[in-house]
Amino acid sequence: MYNYQYPVDSLIREMKFKQHPEFAHVLGYHLAAKLGAHCKIQAEVLIPVPLHKYRLLQRGYNQSLELAKVLRRYLGIPIDNDCCQRIYDTPPQISLPARQRKANVRGAFSLSGTHDYQHILIVDDVITTGSTVNEIASLFVKAGIQSVSVCALARTGSGLD
Repeated sequence: MYNYQYPVDSLIREMKFKQHPEFAHVLGYHLAAKLGAHCKIQAEVLIPVPLHKYRLLQRGYNQSLELAKVLRRYLGIPIDNDCCQRIYDTPPQISLPARQRKANVRGAFSLSGTHDYQHILIVDDVITTGSTVNEIASLFVKAGIQSVSVCALARTGSGLD
């Protein structure tokens, strides 16, 4: 929805790293409004990018799940927070150059159970190289999901992922 630049970059960093999950509610509302106004959302379910259990314990919340909760409220699309897990505690993408990000998340996620979905919407906070969402999307495609969409608060070509 936004370019990863001031003031959005500051708000996202505060949300993620400085214990301000409430920023997800404000930013998520704007994302929901834009998606509702400009996109025909046909996804059956929202899939927030999962955090590893250690990162979740450290942070106390998953910012992508917080965004997905806002989207659920305004778009009426349910969340499945259990079907995709981060199984490896990989280094944060922020700490890696772009060329290492794909390798960092390769094999870091797994799917559980069976999925009757035809179209999913992956929710993330920031997309840089697309490595994280591509890794997750490829798992769902291999599992038979016909259509995968992605939404994020911000996109950048050289910043954070």
